Amino acid sequence: MSTSHGNRQYRIGDFARFLGVTPDFLKHYEEQGLLDVQHRDSGYRFYYFEETARVLEYMRLRNYGTSVRDMSGMLDTDPENAMDLLDGKALQLEKTIERETTLLEEHRRMRDWYRARCGRTSDWEVRDTETHYFLPHSNSREFLKDALIYEILKEWLSWMPIVKSSMCMFPSEKDADSLTIQWGLVVRESQAIRCGIPVNDAVRIMPGRKSFVWHFAGIRQPGPFDLISRGEHPMFETMKTLGLKAGGPIYSKIEMKLNRPENELWCCGRFVVPLAE
Repeated sequence: MSTSHGNRQYRIGDFARFLGVTPDFLKHYEEQGLLDVQHRDSGYRFYYFEETARVLEYMRLRNYGTSVRDMSGMLDTDPENAMDLLDGKALQLEKTIERETTLLEEHRRMRDWYRARCGRTSDWEVRDTETHYFLPHSNSREFLKDALIYEILKEWLSWMPIVKSSMCMFPSEKDADSLTIQWGLVVRESQAIRCGIPVNDAVRIMPGRKSFVWHFAGIRQPGPFDLISRGEHPMFETMKTLGLKAGGPIYSKIEMKLNRPENELWCCGRFVVPLAE
């Protein structure tokens, strides 16, 4: 860095104010060797006017997402390489924007879903559902020990709330009249593909088909959820009345859980019951 200066000097507070930054900002960049500063015997820092151009370049790079550590390498190079480096930063910004756009779309969908059911404990519909992926995590008493789960679990969790907490229910191997319950995470296949959410042999595929969907917007635990394994949940009564039978694993999609007074756990979401042909 050049140390030849001939222009006016400013104390740190004034220099920061004229550039719209904070004194701590200037100190940090000085500590990284990115600014020339004159330290006087009085203990004051003085900044040369010509350092303004450097500060502006640093602010430009910072808005690209460049770390302070990488700034020297992006400025002390030829124009073609500098542009290539900026292209890389722009690509990272595009990925960030796509991720945040996807999360925002999911929030708006969930908000609209909730507003449509505000004040109703539950309602139902029969409709076609798309393929979902379910990643098991526990059996309600302890974590599962399949190493394949933990190879991809972190990436799945990083995409919540697109990925949702879920309970999967399928016929018990020990008791034909009850359901085995696993807790885990669930995501629509289209969202998994869009977001690049990994899938391996630990993932259970829930094929898209006509399904009975039971929406709930005000259930307390351990209330009706305790009845599910015995097939006594109200949704089963509704299905029986309609003459509908489950044709595959049942899964839930939990949109939100809240801790309520008196240790009540409030939930909203939906159960998806694939129907027998």
